[in-house]
Formats: sequence, structure tokens, C-alpha cells
Amino acid sequence: MIVLLVNVPLTRERYSDPHDDVEFSDALYSNVKYLTALHNALSEDGILVVMVGMSPDLDGPAEMLGQHKNRAIMIDHMSKLGFKSISIYGQAHGGYTSTWNNLISTKSLKARTNWFRNEPEVALEMQRRAVKSKSGSSLFHYFDGATMQFFQVPSKRFETTHCRQIPMPESCKDYRGFDPKIPNAGISSFEVKASGLGENAGRGLFAVKDIPKGSFTSIETSTRFVFFPAFTFRLVTAMEAIADRMVPVDIYMHGYGYQSQYHVSCWIQIAVSRTR
Repeated sequence: MIVLLVNVPLTRERYSDPHDDVEFSDALYSNVKYLTALHNALSEDGILVVMVGMSPDLDGPAEMLGQHKNRAIMIDHMSKLGFKSISIYGQAHGGYTSTWNNLISTKSLKARTNWFRNEPEVALEMQRRAVKSKSGSSLFHYFDGATMQFFQVPSKRFETTHCRQIPMPESCKDYRGFDPKIPNAGISSFEVKASGLGENAGRGLFAVKDIPKGSFTSIETSTRFVFFPAFTFRLVTAMEAIADRMVPVDIYMHGYGYQSQYHVSCWIQIAVSRTR
């Protein structure tokens, strides 16, 4: 089931957005009973879509302290209600004077699989499901696979105001972009070799010199990552079932397909001292 909650015009000039100081807006965005009813009405694979108004100012305060506090209250309620994934995406083609945003949330992680499809997958799905026009031209004027990739990443404005909360969220404390004051251990500071943990332990990445705690680890190459989308993972798993054995790409995926750290931690320092 998909529930679509759209802002209703109060007057010709005003809409029931989170920053509106009207009773109707409070009922939509900060009423926990209403949000609970929406959550309960959804199936386990349900998706809730809500229009949440304009983007915050880049130099503005945390949303809970500003004009968008209803939006912050709603997101907090939704998180406590058990929504597994909450994302905000904006677009400027709605006829408004600024970028307008929508919030999409799912009750299960499986339900958000389509949200993280890559560009070719989105383009193929659009071709399969779109109604054919008489002229043969596309009916989509403001959406394609590349646009979907843009929607998958939160905007800098939302990211910045999110990290201005007090206390600061844990996700903001570890890595918040490149800082020239932090030392960087380049790729030449590491080597790949057989593990010393024992026979058949495989290979590992080892430091060739002491690296200060908190340093970046090859920040110049950190954006070059290997990513397995959900549908690719499903395909590899199916290939493994057919072959009745682990295929090489599956071995690589399970052996190395996990998120790495941006900084050198105490654990890495200990590991380096033990392998020298």
C-alpha cells in the first residue's frame, strides 16, 4: 500500500506546509495520533510520501529551533513509530518560488529497494511501465534515471541543519567532509599482502609506517568505491544458487563489500603495531 499525503491549499497564496502557523498544519505534521494512524494503515512493505515544504536556509539553525520545527517533530515521531527508512528529496519544477521537498519513508528496508536503483535500472523501469504517447516521445519532462540518483542523496542544506542539533547526532561527529588541517595517509602508506593471522587467512591491507590517529586514509581515492545495488546482490545470489557454489564475485562481495572507515582508529593503530 502507498499512502500519498499532499498539501492542501488553504487559500490561493498559502499551503499547509510545516512552517505555517495554522492549526491544520499542526494536525498534519506534528500530531502523533495522526502519524500513528498512517503507520498502522500501511502494510509491512508500505511507503508514505509527504510534502514537507521549502528547504532550510544554509545558515539557519537546527530545524527544531526554527520555522520548520513541525517537520523536525514529524520526523522524530516517525522514527519512534518504527519507520525503517526516512529520506527527503527536493525538486524545483513544482511551480513554487523555491525548491520544494518531499519526505519518503518505508516500514521495512526491503521496501526502499526501488529507491536506490541505479540510473540504467530506473530508465529501464520507466520504459517498461510508462504509458505510450501518441507522438512516441517521452511523457516525462522532469524525471529520468539521472534525476533519481540526485534524489537519493540528501541536500547540503538538510545535512548541515541536521548536524546543528544539540546534542550533535553521532552520524555528524565522525566525518563531515575534507578538512585540510587533518593529515592524510596516502595510498603509498599502505600495502596489500598475505595476512599473518595464519594459513588460508587471505590477504589484507597493512600500513607500511606509523599513521597518527584521526588521519584520513587515502582521502584522494575514497570516492572510488565498488557498490553492489540491491538488484545486483539478488542476481549474484541467484547465480550462486544455480551453480551450487560460491561464484568469484560473490566471494569478493562478502569478503570486501563492506563500508570502510575514513579515519585511522585506535584499532587500526594496534593492528599496525602488531604487524610490524
